[in-house]
Amino acid sequence: MGAMTDDDVAALAAEIALTYPGATGGGGLHALNRDRTLCGQGGDALEKEDQPFSPLAPNACGTCAATFETFAAVVPGLELAGSWKDLRPRSGYHNQLKQQFAMELEAEVAPDHLLAATALFIVANAEDDVVVVRADGGVAVVRLTWSREIEAAPKPFVAHIEPDATVAAAADLALGA
Repeated sequence: MGAMTDDDVAALAAEIALTYPGATGGGGLHALNRDRTLCGQGGDALEKEDQPFSPLAPNACGTCAATFETFAAVVPGLELAGSWKDLRPRSGYHNQLKQQFAMELEAEVAPDHLLAATALFIVANAEDDVVVVRADGGVAVVRLTWSREIEAAPKPFVAHIEPDATVAAAADLALGA
């Protein structure tokens, strides 16, 4: 993976994050993903602003900035094999799909699930399966049930992908087997 330019970082930031100044009272800018801050600190009811989060901003929350840098390093260079539909392109259609998958994932993950309380970025799908990048830079494939309710562990099933490995076709992963 090559180094990202400031423009690359800004484009990725515009896609996955919103800026809430002072969301935790500290005055820093917090990146949000699926309605939670990347740093894990709770936000409040402040209105969102139109400016995108940038980890390069001097007033960015240090933890959010570090987490965002992990996303920025992993997401653009992730390789997908098989029938994955790449959802990284920036378009209304891809953003709508990502939002639908994120809402279902949020609905299914129980508080004790290994994906609970972590920021996730959806980068691909193949039918009921999604590829997610976790806040720590880990990559996983998740098989959604589409029950629209909290699942009992171990559902939704998760397969972790080794760092820098190509994400195999979902059919080749033993999800729930």
